[in-house]
Amino acid sequence: MASRTSESGASALEDQLDLVVLGGGGRVGLPLSLGFAQAGLRVGTYDIATETLDLIERGQMPFREAGADELLAGLLPTGRLVLSASPELLERTSVVVVIGTPIDEFMNRSFSVIERLAARLPQIRGLKNELGPGVLNAMRAGLAAARAPYIVISMADGSDEPGDVDRMVELARAGADVVAASRHMKGGRQEGGPRLKRLLSRTTGLSLHWVEALPTDGSPD
Repeated sequence: MASRTSESGASALEDQLDLVVLGGGGRVGLPLSLGFAQAGLRVGTYDIATETLDLIERGQMPFREAGADELLAGLLPTGRLVLSASPELLERTSVVVVIGTPIDEFMNRSFSVIERLAARLPQIRGLKNELGPGVLNAMRAGLAAARAPYIVISMADGSDEPGDVDRMVELARAGADVVAASRHMKGGRQEGGPRLKRLLSRTTGLSLHWVEALPTDGSPD
């Protein structure tokens, strides 16, 4: 079953985790945690809602998500999900995935959660998007502030395959300026979603490829 750390941080499994999802019991964080674990990673699911963690540990999804009940039931016996409400879980990885916009007890936007974590883990750096609303501005702000040699942009809703990241980094190290993991490439696929949205995505990719001479036809991905 899933490993569960206590409030003191003690655990039967003290080895390193591949990553920790902050807010990992939520509507975005839990499907993302399951996706990472399905890809073979050892995932720390950190959430202060202990009741939610109790449900997950018993194999119950705290909300409706297509296919998630079966996926959770299959992953719990593997030990690749480590559930905890203790911040010490974050010390067992160098990769922390932060979901959404932290809010305080009055439902106001707040960076207090990230600030408290950064005081304990200097590798965490909160970034406020000052460029304006929208996904594009969020990506621009992140790219402008990033200092790492390689930057991976991935959706937080579990629609991207985390197992593709290592291969993408290999291609970047081999000399590629941009690596696009596209659902439209040979071997790629898209599961679900409105047909119109899929058509628009494909049309946009082809248009940028031919009009702007981008070396990929999967730029919307």
